[in-house]
Amino acid sequence: MSEIIYTTSNELIINNPNQIELIKDQYLLLLSDLTTTNYIETELFIENIKKITNMGEIIIAITNSESGNFHIVASGTIIIEPKMIRDGKM
Repeated sequence: MSEIIYTTSNELIINNPNQIELIKDQYLLLLSDLTTTNYIETELFIENIKKITNMGEIIIAITNSESGNFHIVASGTIIIEPKMIRDGKM
């Protein structure tokens, strides 16, 4: 059984710059288990990742195979949002 490793979307992209298409495809495939996902351009995918990480972080669970390939098996998003209460403080 493969070990599950937790990382962030940014770390995964930074550590695997030649596999951004694979990361995008696997992430969208995972999301398609929950909702309808359509094809998006890689540039838009990266732009949206950056927008989300400006407010929080996308935590991704991956498994690594013996051949060095990874597979995205889960993700969760933590967003730190501005509040209207407590004088608008974070």
